[in-house]
Amino acid sequence: MDTPTEMNQAVRVLIVEDDQMLAGLLSRLLTEEGFILSVLPDGSDVLDHLKSNPCDVVLLDLMLPGRSGFEILKDIREISDIPVIVLTALITEMERIRVFQLGADDYLSKPCFTSELVFRINNSLKRQKPTEKKLISFGPLQLDPDSRTFYLDGKDLNLTEFEFEILSALVSSSGKPLDRKSIYQHVAGYEFEFNSRNMDVKVAHLRKKLGKWHGMIRTVWGVGYEIVIPDTI
Repeated sequence: MDTPTEMNQAVRVLIVEDDQMLAGLLSRLLTEEGFILSVLPDGSDVLDHLKSNPCDVVLLDLMLPGRSGFEILKDIREISDIPVIVLTALITEMERIRVFQLGADDYLSKPCFTSELVFRINNSLKRQKPTEKKLISFGPLQLDPDSRTFYLDGKDLNLTEFEFEILSALVSSSGKPLDRKSIYQHVAGYEFEFNSRNMDVKVAHLRKKLGKWHGMIRTVWGVGYEIVIPDTI
């Protein structure tokens, strides 16, 4: 099981719990696990606390004096996407649905095992981490294969499906020219009749979207096209 130390960071946890004995127990147990703890006995100061004392996770009781955990959860979601794990002794099916509708990341019934609570905290933090895009670079171009998107100098080229396939074919075969028919069949498939004029029009549109880098797509007379990385613009 991952611990805060293994995750290479000091995880800051805010406990919002009116039961002082339980709050003290949770604070002690989680501190022993390497977390940094702060405790609030009710929800009146939660938003101010989060603004002045950044936290990584909130453990939120539902039954609180003054304002309910539902109201506090709603308030938190208006200012932050911090992971919130609801802790409660009793929760009905409708209440579970409601806490998720209000933006809770998880819930756990009290009493709970420390190991399970630590697991849920770490799991919520993993989900919170943004997924890094695996981009394939070719000169000023970057390809995100997952979203099938080409970027030029970091900006989405907004290619049509046809244009995307043309550029993909050229990049994947960089270093050698491709004839028009091979490119067209890569894009449209063998069941479609080759249309040289349509191909040239699509390439012209693609070059226009490349702007100052339009020279990357070169015409190879008598063959078709190739893509190169120019030394200068």
